[in-house]
Amino acid sequence: MVNNDKNTYLEGVGERIRKAREGLEYTRDELASKAGLSIDMIKKLENGSTDPKATSVIKICRALDISADTILFNSDYDTPKDFLAIPNLSMLNDNGLSCLRKIIKAYMESQISDN
Repeated sequence: MVNNDKNTYLEGVGERIRKAREGLEYTRDELASKAGLSIDMIKKLENGSTDPKATSVIKICRALDISADTILFNSDYDTPKDFLAIPNLSMLNDNGLSCLRKIIKAYMESQISDN
């Protein structure tokens, strides 16, 4: 039997938007401005009084620099601190990314040799 209750599929979306916004220390006003949406729309989405359109999800995800999976399905993060980690990687220059790759490679090699 198919569940036709659309709210079941969108449950938690507003909370995840709020969690991501707060994790980045954005105000609703800042998120609205970055996403090109009204503050009222952000407020309604976060409190669950309206369901997001696909275009709104895309705009919010771009503004927060996270994937739609994170907002729609809670697939990537559990805590606000986790929201900070991935977006900050995009701020690294080529040298920083190269250094990070070396650190990750060395860590992975040490884990393989330990097993």
